[in-house]
Amino acid sequence: MSLPVIGRRALAGVVLAGLTAAALSAADIALDDRRSGYAFMGGETRAMQDDDSANPGMLFVLDGEALWRRKEGDAAKSCADCHGDAIASMSGAAALREPGTSRAHRLCRPSIARATHRHLR
Repeated sequence: MSLPVIGRRALAGVVLAGLTAAALSAADIALDDRRSGYAFMGGETRAMQDDDSANPGMLFVLDGEALWRRKEGDAAKSCADCHGDAIASMSGAAALREPGTSRAHRLCRPSIARATHRHLR
């Protein structure tokens, strides 16, 4: 059963209003009172997150490390070729501010970097 157009618009309006209200209520929390989701986890979940060999999120870290070193394009360049060791060179960079708005952050995205810099093609 599909909703009539007016019903879909009303539903979209309710969802948008709910999301807006949630965002506004989060802004009402004083900075000193804000907590990471980690603070609300049970002991078992915290232990899993603290153990790199048990944390499923670490699989994505390993994938990222492999992608960082993988050579691509006609120039066979990797991110590491320009940026070196990611732990040292990218500490505190893009991941905390993605999507990046500065020119440097935009160029660090491989497809944009290759399109912008001829030596990466």
